Amino acid sequence: MNGNAFLWADVYNVLSRHEDKKPAVLVEFLEFMKNQGLSPGNPITLDAMREYIQSQRFVPNLMEFAGALSNEFDWEFIPQRYRSDVHVKNEMDRVAVKFATPDWKPGLILGFLHKEGGDLKVEFVGRERGIDLFLRIETNPKNQKRLQGVLRELKNRKDELCKCADRVLLHGDTENRNGHTILLVRSCLSRVIEEKHERLDQLQAVYVKLREWGEILFKDGILEKALKESGLDSE
Repeated sequence: MNGNAFLWADVYNVLSRHEDKKPAVLVEFLEFMKNQGLSPGNPITLDAMREYIQSQRFVPNLMEFAGALSNEFDWEFIPQRYRSDVHVKNEMDRVAVKFATPDWKPGLILGFLHKEGGDLKVEFVGRERGIDLFLRIETNPKNQKRLQGVLRELKNRKDELCKCADRVLLHGDTENRNGHTILLVRSCLSRVIEEKHERLDQLQAVYVKLREWGEILFKDGILEKALKESGLDSE
């Protein structure tokens, strides 16, 4: 490279020195350069390329898992009205088995959250260990005018859920930034399938965890009654 030629990355490096003494306008300019791709950025690494190649198969693998969960396991612990329309979808950063009701009053979704942020606006519960297994109850905000009884029953179950899940968020919680979410239960998937190396063993571990959550919610029928009394009655 000619000694008189400079790259924007070189300029960025010079300007970014003495970080604790930079004026605000310079900080803004450096942020602008970064957003425009004018900073040095990160080098391409062999590990990053391998991870990218491997990731191309990851979501289809989750779809296969979700399909097997939907078709090969018993979901009778979930009330009947949710089981009349069951399908598997990869949408909005998650692969999920969707137990739908008419007008989504409410919807019950469970599966794999494979990207942070996005629609649910949450970070993984254990980012260093990978993606989340989740269960969610949701409905349109227009249907949430009489949720007091539902939230009371969910709060009654929250401690029990927290004993077998890494994170539990209810409607109205500060960390719950999605207005459709009434309940979001999550655990780090790698913890759920830890030391399970065969596909069937992993599927069984995932199912057992989801069933544990589902039975806490629906076993006694009280939450389902509260949902219907709140207007979330699709029957």
